[in-house]
Amino acid sequence: MKTDLLIRNARQVVTFDQGQFKTFENVSVACAGSKIIHVGDEKQLGLESATVIDASDFVVLPGLIDSHTHTIFAGSREDEFEMKLRGATYAEIAQKGGGILNTMSATRKTSKEELLQLGKKRLVQALRFGITTIEIKSGYGLSLADEIKILEVIRDLREHTPMDIHATFLGAHSVPPEYKPKRDDYVKLVCDEMIPAVAEKKLAEFCDAFCEANVFTIDETRRIFEAAEQYGLKLKLHADQLTHTGGAELCAEMGAVSADHLEHISDRGIDALKNSKTVAGLLPGCSFFLNMQYPPARKLIEAGIPVALATDFNPGSSMTQHLQLIMSIACTQMKMSPAEVIQGVTLNAAKSLDRTDIGNIQPGCKADLVLFSVPNYKYIPYHFGQNHVEHVIKNGRMVF
Repeated sequence: MKTDLLIRNARQVVTFDQGQFKTFENVSVACAGSKIIHVGDEKQLGLESATVIDASDFVVLPGLIDSHTHTIFAGSREDEFEMKLRGATYAEIAQKGGGILNTMSATRKTSKEELLQLGKKRLVQALRFGITTIEIKSGYGLSLADEIKILEVIRDLREHTPMDIHATFLGAHSVPPEYKPKRDDYVKLVCDEMIPAVAEKKLAEFCDAFCEANVFTIDETRRIFEAAEQYGLKLKLHADQLTHTGGAELCAEMGAVSADHLEHISDRGIDALKNSKTVAGLLPGCSFFLNMQYPPARKLIEAGIPVALATDFNPGSSMTQHLQLIMSIACTQMKMSPAEVIQGVTLNAAKSLDRTDIGNIQPGCKADLVLFSVPNYKYIPYHFGQNHVEHVIKNGRMVF
């Protein structure tokens, strides 16, 4: 068996067997091309031409997956941050023209090339944090031309990074000012013009919406989702974040790949997700940054619902790309175990992107691996705020 890359004698390897978290000590991981071919003893491996990494001081995890981000935006909102510290709520800031519409204005004014350069820098930082696969949403254009511009930037970024990038169309992120008195016309624009154009240009795999009080109602979201399905887009949703809207139930009903946020999910919503294949995508960085309640991670896990974790990187409610810090917050504030948070940023995050070839260290999986300079996997969320990544391997090749 020919081997191109051998990670030898790892202090600890984290893997999943039929969804169950497992660790192995002092084993090796062999890769050929872009695939993992062996985990265990080195016997019977052809090592003549292999690149060898001594991992005796490292813990090896699958490449981390950031399954919910808003990475492409212009400007920043530190002034709003200070307003929040003085007591202003997210809704109050939005009503004054801040929030998403603030970032929309800055992003509309920024050229495609400038957005590309911003995106390149941000993806370099994400890679350094051990992220090998990322989802990026549009949603700061809110016009046909500007949504296409953002999605084209996301497409073009694939030429400048080794990371896998999943694109999500989020034209239903907010109602832009020019459509405020005629919101139904904007929903019609999303359904009848934006979604067909995005699908025709093959710029997105998923369609998302912000289903929330004063944003998009359940009925409006259903219309958007029906249009998205008609054009072959898979469904994701900002659900039950600020209030209970029934977004989780809609996700279960319509077979969404993930229902994200869920801070205000009801027991009925939990029951609906329990009887579906929809992943619960939790974003504790947002609760931390806005000083709001956290989603009920324990109730979701105990109901048998797969829980993914992501940064929700955006300029208004979670200005961080540090997925390891998100893991720490999930432990301390949502009482998830270190094993559960690792599963949340690997195997379950892969499920939330409808992927089965990443998020695990098993023969046949993509050779996406991260070597952490820590004594064991529990140390990663324990020593919070630090970047413990030493090496990042993507498709069997060292990229950091």
